[in-house]
Amino acid sequence: MNEKKGERRSLLLQVVECVRSPRSTFGSLLGESSLRNSILLVSTIAIIASLASYNYMGKLTQSKTGIFPIMTLIGIFGSWLISSSFLQVFSRVQGVKSSLRNILILTGFASTPLLIQQILRLIDSFTISPKQLLQLIIGSQIIENQFLNSALNSAFDNFNIFLLWSLYLQAIALQENYKISRNRSIITVIVTFIMMLIVSIFLPF
Repeated sequence: MNEKKGERRSLLLQVVECVRSPRSTFGSLLGESSLRNSILLVSTIAIIASLASYNYMGKLTQSKTGIFPIMTLIGIFGSWLISSSFLQVFSRVQGVKSSLRNILILTGFASTPLLIQQILRLIDSFTISPKQLLQLIIGSQIIENQFLNSALNSAFDNFNIFLLWSLYLQAIALQENYKISRNRSIITVIVTFIMMLIVSIFLPF
């Protein structure tokens, strides 16, 4: 029991330090953490996001449906795996000798800002009125063409302070763990982000 509590405390401390002191935290993360901790963090983000989606859908329909929370859960894990795979490929192109396991650990902890974002979404899902939510959804329909509207919404959804913060942490993680220049780490993260932006247009989640 004490050992398990220690692991939880260690994970919580790492999450806090990713916000407070990201450079030193990511510099030693691979030696201190495990893929299990990264999966736990991403799972927490996915569960909170799914609960928020469940609450939002409950505001729009009389009977709450489970399909949207499930899609949210799959979407977060799918995006994490796909973006990590892209990041590893482009890291290799930059001459970085990385493994997918290590990249998954780094990108998992670089998702810390998204944990903050989803907690705020969960709070909002309890407080927003159905009328306000409906107005936001109608406002997101920029143009009539469904494909172009999906592409534009995907772009707008990705340009928020929490995701940009997460990308910044990814660049630091690459720079500190693989001792590459700031420019190379930024280029690698940006190329990965652009690829994910393109792929997200065609994904169902």
